[in-house]
Amino acid sequence: MKANKMNGNTKKRITARENELSEKLREIQLQVELQQEELKEKQNLLEESRDKFADLYDYAPNAYLTLDEAGLIKEINYTGANLLGFQKKFLIEIPFVSFLEKDEIGKFFNLLHKCKSANTGITEEFTLNSKEKGIITVHIIFSPYRNYRTKEYNIRLSLTDFTEKYKYQNELRESEARFRTMADSAPVMIWISDKDNDLIYANKTMLDFFGKSFAEINEKKWMQLIHPQDRERFIELFNKASSEARSFSTELRVKKSNNEYSWTLKSAVPLVLPGGEFKGFIGSEIDVSETKNYRIQLENSLKEKEVLLKEIHHRIKNNLQIISSLLNLQLNYLNNEEIIEMLKSSQSRIRSMALIHEKLYKTKELSSINFGEYIKELTSYLFTTYRNRSGTLRLDLDLAEVKIDINLSISLGLILNELVTNALKHAFPNRKSGTLNICLKEVNNDLFLIVADDGVGLPDGFDIKTTSSLGLELVDSLVDQHRGKLEINRNGKTEFRIIVRRRNDVVYNSTR
Repeated sequence: MKANKMNGNTKKRITARENELSEKLREIQLQVELQQEELKEKQNLLEESRDKFADLYDYAPNAYLTLDEAGLIKEINYTGANLLGFQKKFLIEIPFVSFLEKDEIGKFFNLLHKCKSANTGITEEFTLNSKEKGIITVHIIFSPYRNYRTKEYNIRLSLTDFTEKYKYQNELRESEARFRTMADSAPVMIWISDKDNDLIYANKTMLDFFGKSFAEINEKKWMQLIHPQDRERFIELFNKASSEARSFSTELRVKKSNNEYSWTLKSAVPLVLPGGEFKGFIGSEIDVSETKNYRIQLENSLKEKEVLLKEIHHRIKNNLQIISSLLNLQLNYLNNEEIIEMLKSSQSRIRSMALIHEKLYKTKELSSINFGEYIKELTSYLFTTYRNRSGTLRLDLDLAEVKIDINLSISLGLILNELVTNALKHAFPNRKSGTLNICLKEVNNDLFLIVADDGVGLPDGFDIKTTSSLGLELVDSLVDQHRGKLEINRNGKTEFRIIVRRRNDVVYNSTR
């Protein structure tokens, strides 16, 4: 019984142990399976990374090659194969020096040995013969490399094609050389400044003009060549144009090689990059001393002539006033009313002409006057002269600001004088109240002068062509002289309408 009981306990212990071991085994198997999954995932990631690296390596912008100690190509990416003009499989075990110019082969092997012994990278430029591109210039970086598996010594090359870069650099140098040749042979001074307004280029013409070397006028030193009285103005203009990146042009005085000052015209346009960045100015300068001095002489001569012309107008006005004064003195010795009236009319006509010369003397233009202002002054004088006859009359003025030359002004002034005088003397007998209207306007280059009154009107059968009035006869004659048009209307008022065109080539058909 005891033996059976022991056997039963032993079996139980063995079974429990087996179950425990089975559980541990399952745990171990589960861990192994997890590790296998992780390893498989890492393998996939490694392969994916290797594929990515291979793609990056093959299609990198630079050409990459691996050479052995003898210079044979062991490995090359697609960029390198395309650079040399062959497929990758045809380039393996091919000597790299077969693509070099013969005179550069020795230099290449020397660099291979130097790179190996120094165990460091070396950079150099070489000329290659590419099947597709022909002769190209490449920048090569030599890097020593030892294969960790085979322990073999290799050299890795990184090639960058500089052919286009050097081509552009050469074209740029040629372009700059052409510009300098053209600029130095130009008859005008040409200069370039930077964004700080420092002079960075001046052509030979400019240097010869100032008698200086470029070192003597570069940077801010060129400003010292400007006349002290013009320098501050120019610097202010220059700085403002720089801040606004705009063109400018100005005349100023500069000191030449003979230490004398000359007038020059300095002009410049801004240098602006495609992105809008202001880089400075490119400018030109020409000697305008002869033209400037001639212009100054003309201006001085013109000022002298203006002064002389003003003096002439002033003297004419004074002479006319003297004549008027003499007539006034003569009136004191006359008793005949008819003669007195004639002399007063002559005085009035003289006054109308003297007033024009007085206004020309006071104006700056000297060739024309504001005829509206002239009418105000002349009518004021006439109303004062005939105040015993015009004390109860009202003057109604409608005057545009019209400028008229001296010849037409004198004629229209005389016409106005006669028409206003005639109205003041005859239109309102016995000082009857009334209104005298004067209108001046310009329409489509036609001048309209209208004088109207609401007085007694003209006598029946009146014809200005057969009138015995000297004043009205003068009006008719002056209108004809300027090929104008005279209309006389009697629609409740007596209206004289004079139309004169500024262009004298137009003739009006009179319908008087």
